[in-house]
Amino acid sequence: MNIDMLSDYTGVDVADTFRQIAEAGQDIVDAQTGELIIVRHREVRALLPAAGLTTKRPQRDLLALDSLPPAAREIQLAMKAHYARWPLFSDGDYHRRLRRYLTRSMTDIVEVVAGNAADHLREAQRQTAGSSFSWLERVAEPIAASLVGTILDVHADEAAVLIDRATVIVRELAWPILDDARAADAVTAQRDLASWLERALPSAQGSTRYLRALRAIADDPALGFESASATLAQTITGAYDPLVSVLGTLALTVGPRELAALAPETIAEEVLRLATPFRFARRFTTEPARLAGHEVPAETRIFLGLAAANLDPRAFPDPTSLAARQSPHVAFGLGRHYCLGADAVRSCLVGVVGALVEARAAFTAHHVAYAPELSILRFTAMDGSWRAY
Repeated sequence: MNIDMLSDYTGVDVADTFRQIAEAGQDIVDAQTGELIIVRHREVRALLPAAGLTTKRPQRDLLALDSLPPAAREIQLAMKAHYARWPLFSDGDYHRRLRRYLTRSMTDIVEVVAGNAADHLREAQRQTAGSSFSWLERVAEPIAASLVGTILDVHADEAAVLIDRATVIVRELAWPILDDARAADAVTAQRDLASWLERALPSAQGSTRYLRALRAIADDPALGFESASATLAQTITGAYDPLVSVLGTLALTVGPRELAALAPETIAEEVLRLATPFRFARRFTTEPARLAGHEVPAETRIFLGLAAANLDPRAFPDPTSLAARQSPHVAFGLGRHYCLGADAVRSCLVGVVGALVEARAAFTAHHVAYAPELSILRFTAMDGSWRAY
């Protein structure tokens, strides 16, 4: 079975494609690159934390950039070096040191963001009752922006500027084809985030636990300011766009029946499973290995199909419906690269679901549009109206 990760998926809901892949239960091969994508839930869960796999790009991968013109090569190398410092794309001692600072960095905001999300939902419903409106603009984006603002202890206007800069970076990261203009914009965006962090760190000691962790990273001689800046970029990109996508999935999949029958915590987990905003986890083999029945050479890139694994009927009977589940989903990854913001995102979702139950209201979508990248779920439009129950 083949899939083309380099295609433009603008306007296409690929959820059905992932469902078919999951039902087939066969690993797939990228139609352009020939790279292996492992899709079965049991094997994805086993491989996510596997010691023989790393998220760190091998040096030989960068040699492919040598053929680029010097200016383009410099830009691409700058972004590759930046991504290599992200907790998501690092490993070994460097990664372990980062995690020690970050592991409990968001525990002080979990309850706060649940209340904020519920308040945003109530206010949005009050303002839009009886009219057609954009779920993204009135509900999902403000709630995600509020999460970023709470993590960084900044007001809405400042959070919006930081989100804009991070969005430039994540769109460059998500697009699978080298693009000099996108990469140049991402370099500028990263410099802007670094400038903000440089101004913020001196006063971080009296701020959120997360900002104090960034300050500790910047002060650590083994890590330094560039690592703190890269962590900031990953945090904003990992908090904003994915939460918008998860809240969009909530609007499309949760109706009166689910709100009446299921606990908010169950709904939150099921929405996370169905959304899986980051659809693949990239890994590299550190030595020759046999993975899910495939012989894979050392320093080979593979993909773990998180979105397909979360629709695997062997783990989740009737996978497109919402129900209490026994099998744990992999929307946040697993092991040493498990998402640090998982509890905050869950809390936002539970807050929104609770507010919907309280209001006895659900959303009906009339128009939905999607962004072009296969690797990340992003909605570009979601218009509709409330329905009472």
